[in-house]
Amino acid sequence: HQRIEKQFISNLNERERLESIQNKGAIELQQKNKEANEHFQEWNSYVTELEASDEVYFAGMSLYELNWKKKFGINIVYIRRNDRTIHLPNGKQRILPNDKVGILGTDEQISQLKLVFDQKALTEDKAEDIDINDIQFTKIQVTEANPYSGKTIKSSGIRNELRSHVVGIERNGSRILNPTSSETIITDDVVWLVGDIHRI
Repeated sequence: HQRIEKQFISNLNERERLESIQNKGAIELQQKNKEANEHFQEWNSYVTELEASDEVYFAGMSLYELNWKKKFGINIVYIRRNDRTIHLPNGKQRILPNDKVGILGTDEQISQLKLVFDQKALTEDKAEDIDINDIQFTKIQVTEANPYSGKTIKSSGIRNELRSHVVGIERNGSRILNPTSSETIITDDVVWLVGDIHRI
Protein backbone atom coordinates (compact mmCIF):
# COMPACT_ATOMS: atom_id res chain seq x y z
CA HIS A 1 0.00 0.00 0.00
CA GLN A 2 2.81 2.35 0.89
CA ARG A 3 4.40 1.85 -2.54
CA ILE A 4 1.08 2.56 -4.30
CA GLU A 5 0.58 5.65 -2.15
CA LYS A 6 4.10 6.90 -2.94
CA GLN A 7 3.51 6.32 -6.67
CA PHE A 8 0.19 8.18 -6.45
CA ILE A 9 1.83 11.14 -4.67
CA SER A 10 4.68 11.10 -7.20
CA ASN A 11 2.18 11.14 -10.10
CA LEU A 12 0.21 13.92 -8.42
CA ASN A 13 3.36 16.00 -7.89
CA GLU A 14 4.40 15.51 -11.53
CA ARG A 15 0.94 16.55 -12.73
CA GLU A 16 1.05 19.64 -10.51
CA ARG A 17 4.54 20.44 -11.82
CA LEU A 18 3.36 20.20 -15.45
CA GLU A 19 0.25 22.30 -14.67
CA SER A 20 2.49 24.88 -13.02
CA ILE A 21 4.73 25.03 -16.10
CA GLN A 22 1.67 25.32 -18.37
CA ASN A 23 0.13 28.06 -16.22
CA LYS A 24 3.42 29.96 -16.02
CA GLY A 25 3.82 29.69 -19.82
CA ALA A 26 0.22 30.82 -20.37
CA ILE A 27 0.65 33.84 -18.05
CA GLU A 28 3.92 34.84 -19.78
CA LEU A 29 2.23 34.48 -23.16
CA GLN A 30 -0.76 36.58 -22.05
CA GLN A 31 1.65 39.29 -20.90
CA LYS A 32 3.55 39.15 -24.20
CA ASN A 33 0.27 39.33 -26.16
CA LYS A 34 -0.81 42.34 -24.09
CA GLU A 35 2.48 44.12 -24.90
CA ALA A 36 2.10 43.26 -28.60
CA ASN A 37 -1.50 44.52 -28.64
CA GLU A 38 -0.43 47.85 -27.15
CA HIS A 39 2.29 48.12 -29.80
CA PHE A 40 0.00 47.23 -32.73
CA GLN A 41 -2.98 49.27 -31.55
CA GLU A 42 -2.22 52.12 -33.96
CA TRP A 43 -2.07 49.54 -36.78
CA ASN A 44 -5.63 48.43 -35.87
CA SER A 45 -4.32 44.91 -35.34
CA TYR A 46 -3.81 42.62 -32.37
CA VAL A 47 -2.75 39.11 -31.30
CA THR A 48 -5.44 36.58 -30.51
CA GLU A 49 -5.51 32.83 -29.98
CA LEU A 50 -7.57 30.35 -32.01
CA GLU A 51 -7.81 26.70 -31.06
CA ALA A 52 -7.73 23.90 -33.65
CA SER A 53 -10.39 21.34 -32.76
CA ASP A 54 -10.13 17.59 -33.35
CA GLU A 55 -12.20 17.98 -36.51
CA VAL A 56 -10.49 20.81 -38.42
CA TYR A 57 -9.82 19.87 -42.04
CA PHE A 58 -6.29 21.33 -42.01
CA ALA A 59 -4.98 19.16 -39.13
CA GLY A 60 -1.46 17.95 -39.95
CA MET A 61 -0.89 20.50 -42.71
CA SER A 62 2.20 22.74 -42.61
CA LEU A 63 2.02 26.54 -42.45
CA TYR A 64 3.63 26.59 -45.89
CA GLU A 65 0.83 24.42 -47.30
CA LEU A 66 -1.85 26.50 -45.58
CA ASN A 67 -0.35 29.76 -46.88
CA TRP A 68 -2.58 31.83 -44.57
CA LYS A 69 -0.28 34.84 -44.73
CA LYS A 70 -0.99 35.20 -48.45
CA LYS A 71 -4.66 34.18 -48.22
CA PHE A 72 -5.68 36.24 -45.19
CA GLY A 73 -2.79 38.67 -44.57
CA ILE A 74 -2.20 37.35 -41.04
CA ASN A 75 0.95 36.27 -39.23
CA ILE A 76 1.22 33.22 -36.98
CA VAL A 77 3.34 34.29 -34.03
CA TYR A 78 3.20 31.09 -31.97
CA ILE A 79 1.72 27.61 -31.69
CA ARG A 80 0.94 26.38 -28.18
CA ARG A 81 0.94 22.59 -27.84
CA ASN A 82 0.47 21.03 -24.39
CA ASP A 83 3.29 22.47 -22.24
CA ARG A 84 5.37 23.65 -25.22
CA THR A 85 5.13 26.91 -27.14
CA ILE A 86 6.69 27.26 -30.60
CA HIS A 87 7.46 30.95 -31.05
CA LEU A 88 7.65 32.47 -34.56
CA PRO A 89 7.08 29.08 -36.26
CA ASN A 90 8.55 28.50 -39.71
CA GLY A 91 6.68 27.15 -42.74
CA LYS A 92 7.58 23.54 -41.91
CA GLN A 93 5.66 23.61 -38.63
CA ARG A 94 2.32 21.79 -38.75
CA ILE A 95 -0.91 22.56 -36.95
CA LEU A 96 -2.19 19.57 -34.99
CA PRO A 97 -5.57 18.97 -33.32
CA ASN A 98 -5.94 20.93 -30.04
CA ASP A 99 -3.09 23.32 -30.91
CA LYS A 100 -3.66 26.90 -29.78
CA VAL A 101 -2.48 29.24 -32.52
CA GLY A 102 -1.44 32.84 -31.88
CA ILE A 103 -2.58 35.07 -34.76
CA LEU A 104 -1.55 38.67 -35.50
CA GLY A 105 -4.01 40.50 -37.72
CA THR A 106 -6.88 42.97 -38.03
CA ASP A 107 -10.44 42.25 -36.88
CA GLU A 108 -11.52 41.47 -40.44
CA GLN A 109 -8.55 39.18 -41.15
CA ILE A 110 -8.99 37.26 -37.90
CA SER A 111 -12.77 36.93 -38.47
CA GLN A 112 -12.13 35.38 -41.90
CA LEU A 113 -9.56 32.97 -40.47
CA LYS A 114 -11.90 32.03 -37.61
CA LEU A 115 -14.34 30.69 -40.22
CA VAL A 116 -11.58 28.32 -41.37
CA PHE A 117 -11.04 27.13 -37.78
CA ASP A 118 -14.80 26.58 -37.41
CA GLN A 119 -14.99 24.54 -40.62
CA LYS A 120 -14.91 20.84 -39.80
CA ALA A 121 -13.33 18.11 -41.90
CA LEU A 122 -15.76 16.30 -44.14
CA THR A 123 -16.33 12.69 -43.23
CA GLU A 124 -17.25 10.17 -45.87
CA ASP A 125 -20.82 10.19 -44.55
CA LYS A 126 -21.08 13.95 -44.85
CA ALA A 127 -19.60 13.89 -48.32
CA GLU A 128 -22.56 11.77 -49.45
CA ASP A 129 -25.01 14.39 -48.19
CA ILE A 130 -24.49 16.64 -51.23
CA ASP A 131 -27.67 16.82 -53.27
CA ILE A 132 -27.17 15.28 -56.70
CA ASN A 133 -28.64 18.42 -58.30
CA ASP A 134 -25.89 20.50 -56.66
CA ILE A 135 -23.08 18.44 -58.23
CA GLN A 136 -21.82 20.15 -61.36
CA PHE A 137 -18.92 20.14 -63.77
CA THR A 138 -17.09 23.47 -63.91
CA LYS A 139 -13.70 24.92 -64.83
CA ILE A 140 -11.38 27.44 -63.19
CA GLN A 141 -8.74 29.49 -65.03
CA VAL A 142 -5.76 29.67 -62.65
CA THR A 143 -4.17 33.13 -62.49
CA GLU A 144 -0.89 34.04 -60.80
CA ALA A 145 -2.83 35.51 -57.87
CA ASN A 146 -4.92 32.35 -57.43
CA PRO A 147 -4.18 30.73 -54.01
CA TYR A 148 -4.02 27.28 -55.65
CA SER A 149 -1.25 28.27 -58.08
CA GLY A 150 2.03 26.51 -57.28
CA LYS A 151 0.40 23.94 -54.98
CA THR A 152 -0.20 20.25 -55.43
CA ILE A 153 -3.83 19.17 -55.68
CA LYS A 154 -3.51 17.59 -52.22
CA SER A 155 -2.03 20.64 -50.48
CA SER A 156 -4.38 23.07 -52.26
CA GLY A 157 -7.30 22.01 -50.05
CA ILE A 158 -9.68 22.02 -53.05
CA ARG A 159 -11.36 18.81 -51.92
CA ASN A 160 -12.27 20.18 -48.49
CA GLU A 161 -12.67 23.89 -49.24
CA LEU A 162 -14.69 23.51 -52.45
CA ARG A 163 -16.10 20.00 -51.82
CA SER A 164 -14.82 19.12 -55.27
CA HIS A 165 -12.62 16.66 -57.12
CA VAL A 166 -10.09 17.75 -59.74
CA VAL A 167 -10.98 15.57 -62.74
CA GLY A 168 -8.86 17.24 -65.40
CA ILE A 169 -6.25 19.90 -66.16
CA GLU A 170 -5.75 21.63 -69.50
CA ARG A 171 -2.16 22.87 -69.87
CA ASN A 172 -0.40 24.23 -72.98
CA GLY A 173 -2.77 22.50 -75.36
CA SER A 174 -2.56 19.11 -73.61
CA ARG A 175 -5.00 17.47 -71.22
CA ILE A 176 -4.35 15.56 -67.99
CA LEU A 177 -7.32 13.38 -67.09
CA ASN A 178 -7.84 12.50 -63.41
CA PRO A 179 -4.48 13.93 -62.26
CA THR A 180 -2.89 12.46 -59.14
CA SER A 181 -2.96 14.38 -55.87
CA SER A 182 0.78 15.11 -56.28
CA GLU A 183 0.18 17.02 -59.55
CA THR A 184 1.11 20.71 -59.16
CA ILE A 185 -1.38 23.33 -60.32
CA ILE A 186 0.41 26.11 -62.21
CA THR A 187 -0.51 29.55 -63.53
CA ASP A 188 -2.62 29.48 -66.75
CA ASP A 189 -3.87 25.94 -66.05
CA VAL A 190 -7.55 25.35 -66.71
CA VAL A 191 -8.68 23.11 -63.85
CA TRP A 192 -11.85 21.06 -64.32
CA LEU A 193 -13.80 20.27 -61.17
CA VAL A 194 -16.75 18.10 -60.26
CA GLY A 195 -18.30 19.28 -57.04
CA ASP A 196 -20.78 21.23 -54.97
CA ILE A 197 -21.82 24.26 -57.06
CA HIS A 198 -22.56 26.21 -53.84
CA ARG A 199 -18.91 25.98 -52.76
CA ILE A 200 -17.09 26.46 -56.07
